[in-house]
Amino acid sequence: MKLTVMLTLLACLHVSAATYSQDVKVSLKLNSASVQQLFNAIEKNGLSFRVQ
Repeated sequence: MKLTVMLTLLACLHVSAATYSQDVKVSLKLNSASVQQLFNAIEKNGLSFRVQ
């Protein structure tokens, strides 16, 4: 019983932590920009990219 409760709690915590960054919206206007310039512009707005 205790193991079931603990596994359920851990599963719920994992799901809630995975949805954090989906609420962020960024608007950019770039003409003929490279991918590197795009990522630099996004990072200047305070966002960063994490490779998993």
